[in-house]
Amino acid sequence: MIRVNLLKADKKEGEKKAVLPEAEGKEVKKKKGPNVNLIILGAIVIVGGLALIQKRALDREKILLRVATEEQATLAPVIAKLAEVEQRKTFLELKVGLIQSLRQQQPIPVRVLEAMSASLPDWVWLTETTFRNRILEIKGRALSNVQISDYMDALQKTSIFDTINLMGSQAQTVGSESFLNFTLNALLPPAEPAAPAGAAPRKQRP
Repeated sequence: MIRVNLLKADKKEGEKKAVLPEAEGKEVKKKKGPNVNLIILGAIVIVGGLALIQKRALDREKILLRVATEEQATLAPVIAKLAEVEQRKTFLELKVGLIQSLRQQQPIPVRVLEAMSASLPDWVWLTETTFRNRILEIKGRALSNVQISDYMDALQKTSIFDTINLMGSQAQTVGSESFLNFTLNALLPPAEPAAPAGAAPRKQRP
C-alpha cells in the first residue's frame, strides 16, 4: 500500500504563495520609484523656467528705467525754459486783468503796472493781483524773506504808493523746491479830481 504525504506538499505551496506578495510589492515599489523622480525633475524644470522668465522681465524693467532717467535728464533744460515762459505768460495775463480792473474803478495811472514789474527782484514772481478801494493786493512767491523785503523797498521808492504792508508769508514745498508765498497790500493815493477846462495841469507825483 502506497502512502502519499499531502500535507508537506500543501505546506510548500503555502510557503510559495506567501512569498509572492512580497515579491510583487518590491516590483510595485520599483515601478513607482521612477515616476516620483520624474515628477520632482519636472517641478525643478518648471521653477527654473519661471525664475528665468522673471529675471528677464526684471532686466527689461531696469533697461526701461535707465532710458527714462536719461530722457528726463535731457529734457530738464527744456522743462526749465517752459516754466520760465509760463511764468512770463502768467504775469502778462495778470497785467491785462489789472488794467481792466483799474479802468473800471477809477483813472489810476498805468505806471503802477510798470512799477510792479520793474521793481521785481530776481527769483521773485507774482501770482495774483487785485485792486479795490485804493488798495492794491499783490500775491507772489519768493525764495526768501530778504527778497520780499527788497521788493517792498523797491515799490516804496517809486513814490506811487502811500504805504506798502506785508500781510503774511508762508513756506511751501513742491517736489524738491521750497519757496515762500507772500501777500502785500499797497495803498494808492486818492484820485485827484479832474481839472476844469483851461486850467493848468497839476504837477504829477515824482
